Amino acid sequence: MIINNNSTDDTHAVSMEFCRLHSNFRLFNEPRQGLSHARNRGCQEAAGEYVAYIDDDGKASRNWTEMINSFIARHREVVAFGGPYSAYSLVRLPRWYKESYGTWSLGSEERPIGPLEWINGTNMVFKRSFLADLGGFNPRIGMSGDTLSYGEETNLLVRIKELNHPIYYVPGLLVEHLIGDYKLNLRWLLTSCYRNGLSSVETFNLPVKPLRHMGLAVYQGLAGCYKFVISHEMFLKARVFESFRYFAYHLGAMVRMLKG
Repeated sequence: MIINNNSTDDTHAVSMEFCRLHSNFRLFNEPRQGLSHARNRGCQEAAGEYVAYIDDDGKASRNWTEMINSFIARHREVVAFGGPYSAYSLVRLPRWYKESYGTWSLGSEERPIGPLEWINGTNMVFKRSFLADLGGFNPRIGMSGDTLSYGEETNLLVRIKELNHPIYYVPGLLVEHLIGDYKLNLRWLLTSCYRNGLSSVETFNLPVKPLRHMGLAVYQGLAGCYKFVISHEMFLKARVFESFRYFAYHLGAMVRMLKG
């Protein structure tokens, strides 16, 4: 299923042609802007017992659906699970940019995730009826057009955990995720961390305590300075990012709380 979420390029025409050639694909237009709206529309239109999501710049492995079916056959009780993603790029990565910046994994063991762990929105599967009963993804957070925002899938997982349902990590369920050329700069990486912090207040339903996050931001800023000084990282941009990524995150959370 393809959800066209107010695209302004030739997505609709390309998708229509793809659906014409492959009868098992369907196209729906969702006029309400935002990734959460698009995902919720996909759940609404789906006919199967489970719904699986990848990003529009993701590439599922050849055995992706087989791995999903295999896991479901073994764990009919599980309502949510997901897998890792590796990185691919259409351009050569700068020497300072580590491939790990564009990958995510919880290891090689199939298991329920821990209290402070989350599956990633790039590669996740839900029991459709359960997702619908929860009201789907929160449309107040998450990507919307050119607005960089995060947390809608984590917010959903928080609600699932509150209901004491296990969420599984499945290492064989693999997706490749594009490192877009616009992400290959230090400013974007730190801005992404900052925007993650902005979203975190609603993502985790945090109590509004701006002074606490001000203290955390100051601490992470000082810790970042120390890490920057002692780091053996040879590339300056990588050293800056790895030293101050958590400062940017807590700064975002503090700003969001101060705004109310």
